[in-house]
Amino acid sequence: MPSTDSRRRAGRAALFAGTGAAVLVAVLVGALALAQRGSTDDADATPAPTSSVPARTDASASPPVASPSATWPADVSEADLRTSLGTVSAVWLGVWPDEGSAPALPSEAELAERGYEPSPIPVACLDGSVEQLGLDPARDFWGWPLYFRAAEDAQAFTELWGQPVEGVTEGSIACDWG
Repeated sequence: MPSTDSRRRAGRAALFAGTGAAVLVAVLVGALALAQRGSTDDADATPAPTSSVPARTDASASPPVASPSATWPADVSEADLRTSLGTVSAVWLGVWPDEGSAPALPSEAELAERGYEPSPIPVACLDGSVEQLGLDPARDFWGWPLYFRAAEDAQAFTELWGQPVEGVTEGSIACDWG
């Protein structure tokens, strides 16, 4: 005949096994109920509006990928700028103090893939940009700008680009390349 201790241990084991099985069943039933509710909610839900331009949350987030059907605005070449277009908008991809060589342009290959080829210039070469970017006017700064004919094109680029930029400015060319 089994001892009292043996029966107690067997009873406890049965109690733990039964409780564990009950908890497992409850979890599975709850998960099944949530899954069924989610599938009916999905079927009844009106789809949320979508945009080809992903929303940017912060600079630490990974860059969004633009829709393949998105139309990237055409930039203005430096050759066009030399012919005196008047006022242009510039998206400054990078700005640094004039204390040595230009830093590498991040995402240069991606920009080139999209047909953009920014060249570094002094920020002061686009009249008013030093002030618009909030830079110290007593110092010289350089930057990587992309030029656009209209502010709307510059804004469209920044939204499609989805990566942080130093700023967008408007002005006319104030330097002579000649």
